[in-house]
Amino acid sequence: THFYNWFHAQSQINELYSPGADLVVFSDEAQIMASTSLPAHVIARVTLGAVLHNESDYRGSLTVPQAEINGYTDNWYEVSGVDDESRPFRGFIWGGHLAKGWRKIRLTGAPKEDLVLLGVSQKKRTQFTDIKADIRVLQGRQLVSQTTLQGLCVFEECQSTPLLRAIKSPVPGEMMIEASTMTVGCMSGVERAFLHWDGARLQCVYHAEYSVKRQYINKSFQLKSGANTLVCKNSALDKNFAPVWDAKPVGKPTSAPAVKPKA
Repeated sequence: THFYNWFHAQSQINELYSPGADLVVFSDEAQIMASTSLPAHVIARVTLGAVLHNESDYRGSLTVPQAEINGYTDNWYEVSGVDDESRPFRGFIWGGHLAKGWRKIRLTGAPKEDLVLLGVSQKKRTQFTDIKADIRVLQGRQLVSQTTLQGLCVFEECQSTPLLRAIKSPVPGEMMIEASTMTVGCMSGVERAFLHWDGARLQCVYHAEYSVKRQYINKSFQLKSGANTLVCKNSALDKNFAPVWDAKPVGKPTSAPAVKPKA
């Protein structure tokens, strides 16, 4: 129960169901429809990074309109905003075109904060087990990096609660990204992935599914710490569910103490 409450407190799932919340477009180009129907009239088009106003209120609803696009099933959301030509609109957008998590963080070293988005993969799903999530890094409205996480379910068919947040890296003052999900749909479980910025993109260094105790990725990565280069690897989770890193200078024995960032 403690982990369940902690996870949902970190997630932004509430924005997707709360009227008045801001939502962020995840697709390169998304259509705003006149109704919750794929054959409906297209009233506007919006692109990656656009901010929309959530007009939906599905709290307490027994049924929510849905559609399948590219093999993924997700909800429709009523939204308002302005299109890329500054024309106002109010209509419906398919949920797979919206980010499931978004955070502003200084990641790339650019003067302004980067916008990091987590959402449904833009590639067509070819079979039932073909599930992918994408993490996109934007500077302003410009896409600077994209990373795909195989198997991470962030769409509505899995009744998923996605989580995207910044976490402390093994080097003080630097940050990493967590992209995780809790699902209660076709399969119940918790998956967590930790990523670090390698200078060009977010690289997944740890990915595990805790419900079946399956570890997909746990690889070493290097970080600069002053004059030293540290080799880091995940070793555990602490009592606050934060990753614990084994970090040692290059060329030093492997018995260096673990670095435990605060939650």
